[in-house]
Amino acid sequence: MSLARSAAAMLLGFALLGCGAGDNSKEEGAKLVHRVGAPILGVEAGHLKERARPGLTILVPESAWPEGITQLKPLEVRVTEKGVFVERFKQPEQEHGVFIAFADRRVSTEPDQNPSFSLIDGAVYTYTVRPVKRD
Repeated sequence: MSLARSAAAMLLGFALLGCGAGDNSKEEGAKLVHRVGAPILGVEAGHLKERARPGLTILVPESAWPEGITQLKPLEVRVTEKGVFVERFKQPEQEHGVFIAFADRRVSTEPDQNPSFSLIDGAVYTYTVRPVKRD
């Protein structure tokens, strides 16, 4: 394979990774949620709820990630007063992953929100954070 072809293949691979293809895709996240089970993730999120503080986002150290959440292959786990964000993909201006809402919280799946949420099962959603458009 020529150097030019090798470089083109590498660039294509990086582009696909940057578009969310592969193991960190939303579809893969949903599959992992079904494998682990939404009820189990809900219980684990409930255990992390004690870390939540009003108006703050708390980073959970990897050593404190519950087993089911670890199986979602997170890059980062954060707790807010509304639930647990399991970040699976991040670029400078976009991220997506799995959101586990606390039992006492409602999540809107209305379009054009940022972050936007899409129901997977129970109180477990995919989420996407997009760049803020500036005029």
